[in-house]
Amino acid sequence: MMTYDDYDMMYDRLMYLKKNQNNLSLNERTKKLIEEIGEHPDAFEMYKGVFLTPDQVKNLQRFGINGKQASQYILNQCELRTKNSLELTYRYYGYVKPITPAILNQVIDDVATRVQLENEYARTVHAPSPQDEKEDQLTLNELGQFEH
Repeated sequence: MMTYDDYDMMYDRLMYLKKNQNNLSLNERTKKLIEEIGEHPDAFEMYKGVFLTPDQVKNLQRFGINGKQASQYILNQCELRTKNSLELTYRYYGYVKPITPAILNQVIDDVATRVQLENEYARTVHAPSPQDEKEDQLTLNELGQFEH
């Protein structure tokens, strides 16, 4: 479960990645974003539609893959089309999907907004976030399997 500080630190890392003060290549920034998302409890929802199809998410979850393992699967699908290109390509379910700096920045914004909203929700309500409730229900379901 992520703490308030974890959310704050993740948001800060995402904003630092967006500003790209280290002048990382598009490939390096994309890799860091994918790895960062993999640390979040709701990684699959963040990957869905951008790096994974809903069917891929279901298949990975069916095999017990977690967000960190999914990040490695996704990273294996990324490649530079040419060494001089600013465009990264992603082999996405049978076709090549371009990842440009603008697309990457938009994904970073979307993930950062989600992290920030989950953090604010947890702080304001002083209750588990929807993701915490989902994790609790999954745990109860898993424990229920052993009762029979």
